[in-house]
Amino acid sequence: YGDIGRASAKLAKAYGMTVLGLRRNVVAASSSSDDPYCDRFYYGTEGLGEVMAESDYVLVAAPLTEATRGMVSAEMLGRGKSSAV
Repeated sequence: YGDIGRASAKLAKAYGMTVLGLRRNVVAASSSSDDPYCDRFYYGTEGLGEVMAESDYVLVAAPLTEATRGMVSAEMLGRGKSSAV
């Protein structure tokens, strides 16, 4: 949940959406807790599975690095709602 994620969350809130944010690590939790555009934050790979299971729409705005490559795998997409877009 960086600059692009935050800007996207601001737009989503304007449309009345509930916004779930994902941080790669819990260390960033203190800076995330007071974000006015995100309703709930999740952390790490386990959190990504929870976000997928709850979401109707998913926006991936992570930089492609060795740490993020394969983060949204077919298995992770399979955790999503059958009605998700």
